[in-house]
Amino acid sequence: MVVCAGRELLIDPGVYSYDQPLSGSYFRNTEAHNVLMVDGAEQPAADPELLAWQTGPETDFASGQVASTNGLRHDRSVLFVKPHYWIVADWVFGSGEHQLTRLFNFPLDSAAQATGKGARTRYQTGANLAVLPADEARLEMRQGWIPTGVASAKEGPVAALAIHSRLPAALGTVLMPFAEEKTLPVVKRVSTADPELLQIQVTFPNGQKDDVVIAPAPAKLTLGEHTASGQALVVRRGPGGETTIVVKGEGR
Repeated sequence: MVVCAGRELLIDPGVYSYDQPLSGSYFRNTEAHNVLMVDGAEQPAADPELLAWQTGPETDFASGQVASTNGLRHDRSVLFVKPHYWIVADWVFGSGEHQLTRLFNFPLDSAAQATGKGARTRYQTGANLAVLPADEARLEMRQGWIPTGVASAKEGPVAALAIHSRLPAALGTVLMPFAEEKTLPVVKRVSTADPELLQIQVTFPNGQKDDVVIAPAPAKLTLGEHTASGQALVVRRGPGGETTIVVKGEGR
């Protein structure tokens, strides 16, 4: 997963020579990418499966899955509420308690740093990005590596959101582009009767309030008086009125 909004804001490290030491010790490893790690282990050597893809004037939606031989399965869905923000929904299925860590790699010149529960870039002009967890994950700012040539690299900032959870677990992260920090919203998780549903409320300083619920598979979804069948339901209420968006999550 990479993010652009006027400029690159979350990156994949890029091209690096296979005959350099960092190629095997870092760049070809899971930690070099914007993914979720379970107990700090490498992602399984398995073919990911595309579960759903849908694009439209109000939202884009993509969902995929990777399964391991040890009984664990990771599903990730990305919902783009156009043109405002992305929600990254992660489900980890299996048993027992595990350390779940979401990684977000920032560009070299982003001056990214921790702010409250999340992290954000610090460009002086133009677009910035806030990474806002919708759970009680612990934020750790790490140093990764970014190629500056086919055989050279510099340390770059990485935000790691870690949480210890019993499986199955559902985690949510809001990726919010912004020009001014005063426009950033408050993000919170809303409890649901079904633990597999991820419900998030995004409240902006101007009074705009978005309620979003996302499921790992098509289901009956409810937000207040709104009910729909699909993989995501968005209700936006604010100064401009109310908008309801249903994401069917069409299969491939």
